[in-house]
Amino acid sequence: MNQAKLAMELGMGAPKLSQILSGKREPDVDFLTAIHQKLHIDAAFLLTLA
Repeated sequence: MNQAKLAMELGMGAPKLSQILSGKREPDVDFLTAIHQKLHIDAAFLLTLA
C-alpha cells in the first residue's frame, strides 16, 4: 500500500500523512484512532509511540 492509498483509507490528506511519517508532525488523536480502527493496531501500542 502506498502513502496515497493509506491516507485515503485513514480518511486524511496525503500531505498530513507524509508529515507524520517523516517526523515533521506529531500524530494526533484522529490519526491514532484511524490507525487503530482501520488497521487493527493495538491502541496501547500506539499510545506508547505518541
